[in-house]
Amino acid sequence: MTPKFTQLLEKCIRDGVILGHKKIYKYNSAPNESEINQSIVNEVFNEIYEWFYFDEFKLKDKKHE
Repeated sequence: MTPKFTQLLEKCIRDGVILGHKKIYKYNSAPNESEINQSIVNEVFNEIYEWFYFDEFKLKDKKHE
């Protein structure tokens, strides 16, 4: 069985953008552009980390090869 990585990644990004936008307004009624952007970025990464596992040790080892 092989997952549909592109569609899953698109879902993570779309959901992260929506959650990040909603979340910043939940705690701040007048956020500035930087706060909005950071909230969206944070939530996109949260979604990606929710669905994908990154073995950082393997990634670091590959960089040194």
